[in-house]
Amino acid sequence: MLAPAKEEVKRGDLVGPGIGVVEPVLVTPPRVVYPAIARQQRVGGKVVVLVLVDENGNVTEARLQQGVPQAAINTAVLEGVKSAKFRAATKNGLAVKMWRPLIVDVKP
Repeated sequence: MLAPAKEEVKRGDLVGPGIGVVEPVLVTPPRVVYPAIARQQRVGGKVVVLVLVDENGNVTEARLQQGVPQAAINTAVLEGVKSAKFRAATKNGLAVKMWRPLIVDVKP
């Protein structure tokens, strides 16, 4: 019986959770500039963003998963998460790209 072929991974490949994968770790939190109207209205809550962390630990894409009723805040969070820095995900010791959720607490 043949052993299953070992999956080859190269630096920068997009991976999901699994054996040999270490997920990205937040190193520098996002800098979010809240709109003045949001501060005046005292809007708060949690915004969940799915971010694509590249092999260098940078956020290259951000998608809103769950927002607050104030669209301007969701937009500000989406822009702000691009400033976050991560320790890149690895698979079998090689730096890879990976999607992960990022929760941002919005406080008035």
